[in-house]
Amino acid sequence: MARFGRIVVVLSREREEWPVIQAHLSSANTGAFPSQITAILTWNGGSPTMFSYSTAAGNAGDGLTIAAQVPYAVTATGRYAWRLEVIAGPLDQTVSGSTFVVAQDASPFGAGWTFGPTDHLVNIPADPANGLPAGILRVYGNGGYRFYSGASFTSPANDSGALTASGGGYVYTDSDGARKTFDANGRPIGKHATMRPTALRPRRPLAGVPWGR
Repeated sequence: MARFGRIVVVLSREREEWPVIQAHLSSANTGAFPSQITAILTWNGGSPTMFSYSTAAGNAGDGLTIAAQVPYAVTATGRYAWRLEVIAGPLDQTVSGSTFVVAQDASPFGAGWTFGPTDHLVNIPADPANGLPAGILRVYGNGGYRFYSGASFTSPANDSGALTASGGGYVYTDSDGARKTFDANGRPIGKHATMRPTALRPRRPLAGVPWGR
C-alpha cells in the first residue's frame, strides 16, 4: 500500500505564478503496486482539477513523486488555500494547507521586475474558514517574503526585528535599531526606496508539509 511521505508547494517565477503541489509517496516492499495514481487539486476554493499518473514502470518499494499544477496563472499577491486528494489503490488520503504567492506580472517596471533593495507591504486578510490570521506580508525587492501575523504583527521565527503601525503607516525596526518606514499603502519611504531594477529569480520550494497537519 502506498502512503504519503510529505507534501511540498513549489512556486514558479514571480511573473504569472503557476503554483505546483508536489506529493511524495512511498510504497510497501510487498503487496500489490498501484497501477495508477489519481490526484484531485482544489486551489483557493475553486473547481477541483483531476490529474492521472501511470505507474506502469514502478515496483513495490518504490518512492513516487507526483505534481499537480494550478491550471491558470495566479496574478494577485496574497495567501491561497489548497487541498490535495491522492488516490492510489486502496489509499485515499487528503492533505490541505495554504501558501503565499507574490505576483509581479503587473509591476510598473515591467512584468517580473522590481527595485532590488526596495521592499513593500501587502495587507493579508484573515481566513476564518481555514483558521488563518490576518497580517502583513513583507515582499522583498530581490525576491522572497515574510509574514507578520495578527493585529500585533508577530514576527516569524527567523526574524529578530519588529513591524509596528505608526503615524498611519508602518515602521520596521531591525535588531540593531535600523528603521525602515512604509506609508499606509505599504510603499517604502526614504532612502531604502532606491531605484535599482533587479530581475527576479525563481522562488525556492517552500518547506515540506507532513501528512496529517
